[in-house]
Amino acid sequence: MSTSRDGVRKWTWLLPVLVTLLLYVRTAAPSVATLFDDSLEFQVVIPLLGVPHPPGYPLYTLVGKLWTVVFPWRDAAFRLNVLSALFAALMWIPLAWLLCRSTRSCWGGMIAAGVFILSPTLWAQSTIAEVYTLHLLLMAGVLYVGYRLLSDEPARWSVVGAFLFGLGLAHHRMIVLLLPPWLYWLWYRREAFSRTWRIWGRMLLAGLLPLLLYAYIPLIGARVGSLDGTYVNTWTGFWNWVLARAYRVFLTGNPFHVHRTWRDYVQLLGQEVGWPALGVVLLGLYYGARKGGAFVWGLWIGLVLHILFVVHYKVMDIQVFLLPVTLLLLFALAWGVRSLEDWGRQWPRWARTALMVGVALALFLLPLRDAWRSWEVRDRSDDWEVYDWGADIMAQPMPEGSAIVGILGETTLVRYFRDVLGIRRDVVTVPADGEAERLEAVAHGLAQGQTVFITRPLPGAPERYALDALGPLVQVSPKGADGRPQPTHPLSHPMIPSIALAGYDVQRLARHNGQLVRVTLYWDTLRRPREEYKISARLVREDGTVLRSVDDVPVHNTYPTPYWSPGERVVDVYDLPWAAGGTHVLIVLYRARDVQEVARVEFPLP
Repeated sequence: MSTSRDGVRKWTWLLPVLVTLLLYVRTAAPSVATLFDDSLEFQVVIPLLGVPHPPGYPLYTLVGKLWTVVFPWRDAAFRLNVLSALFAALMWIPLAWLLCRSTRSCWGGMIAAGVFILSPTLWAQSTIAEVYTLHLLLMAGVLYVGYRLLSDEPARWSVVGAFLFGLGLAHHRMIVLLLPPWLYWLWYRREAFSRTWRIWGRMLLAGLLPLLLYAYIPLIGARVGSLDGTYVNTWTGFWNWVLARAYRVFLTGNPFHVHRTWRDYVQLLGQEVGWPALGVVLLGLYYGARKGGAFVWGLWIGLVLHILFVVHYKVMDIQVFLLPVTLLLLFALAWGVRSLEDWGRQWPRWARTALMVGVALALFLLPLRDAWRSWEVRDRSDDWEVYDWGADIMAQPMPEGSAIVGILGETTLVRYFRDVLGIRRDVVTVPADGEAERLEAVAHGLAQGQTVFITRPLPGAPERYALDALGPLVQVSPKGADGRPQPTHPLSHPMIPSIALAGYDVQRLARHNGQLVRVTLYWDTLRRPREEYKISARLVREDGTVLRSVDDVPVHNTYPTPYWSPGERVVDVYDLPWAAGGTHVLIVLYRARDVQEVARVEFPLP
């Protein structure tokens, strides 16, 4: 393979692009895979061209929407997951070239790239719909242009850099932490800008032009707003959103009471790149400062600013904000490898090659071991649990216009199936994170004549309402409004003096990761139970061996027996993962206070 005059093998930098793309697309989540983070929000908002949470991410929203239209593979959620992997792969086009070129060490650049590819946080953010890989791509672009600014004609590259900064500001505000390095590089080439002011005008125009993308927010916000309903489409509301003023509290205060020491941050970095790599990083910080010139000094300025930001930003998921720090440390890692390469410069070629192979193995050993051990976590290609739960909800025979009341993440999942996939467009979602809010929403829906469902236990509901399971949902009805649903298999089997089993239904349901047995029980309340009982549903063999079991409070842990009303029929559901050899379902009723069995009934699988 040919080698350029500075020692960089041509096209070698494309290797990280291909490895990243293949690895991350292979392990990308197959659809919606999270409930309570930003990924699900993006998978709903972007296909619908809505307004994401502050600062609005107009660049990511518009590029993501275009991608979901032109990329026809599977559903919109999977397409956005793949887009994150694509951004991560494209990042290496400027970054891998720059690592090799700026250190004049192809070994250093490729080893640093390989270590970052195996980083658990980068891997995780590249397999779901998230904003961070696009931010890293824009960072890599700014650093690349900064290097060209120092080595080539600065007039052209200064304008390109300003445009990239504008794109960065239209996406994630952390890009401003690269502004001091950029200004340092401009100052270093100041003689090239002293002859004309036109360059500064072009830079200003190029930097401001991408910010016009923020006009998307008020234009679309007047029609759709944000998922949580907090966006206010006024001048003040727009600036509050774009400047993310609500998030300043994480810099000025500590609302989650996060307390980390420097040791904690070092530990997190060690988990990202491995402890041997951190040792080489320390060597590279010194060696790069000696040999790298103005470009490296600018990098170290940016590194210090990013570290200070991370230390002062008091959020729980600080790992994602360490990604830019890790990216900048790659240059120190590459310079550290370069220093070892220079140390063996007088050795025979085979000895130098053996030294670099040994360094690569030493640096890759821990990241490769961690990736192997955590493969089931990193490989999200079979992560269908959230999707199957949402599909199960939408497959239930809910009456027309039913309302589903739940916390924001759960109702957002319903909206994905309803609004993005077009399933059950009649269903109404009511997001309410607070328990009092959910109780109020339930009362309002029932007063309006809606059929109301909840997604999780709700304190206060068992005392006021009758609760029945419908698949994974819980239907809320006024006390005494019992429709007497009929089981497919009637039993009329007394369990205790106050409770009888009126019958049951059994279904075999297919899921992406295996079948499950859904058991629906119909309980008749003969009189109000005096104490609390729980249910154990078990899948058993012919000889009584228990294969699978689920223990819970009736009706998905929402309706304790002391709240059952005399004459009420309670519909109760249990899902048992299928196991080969299962022939019967065993239902055990036991006292909650002492786990003492009081009754059991067994029936065959159909």
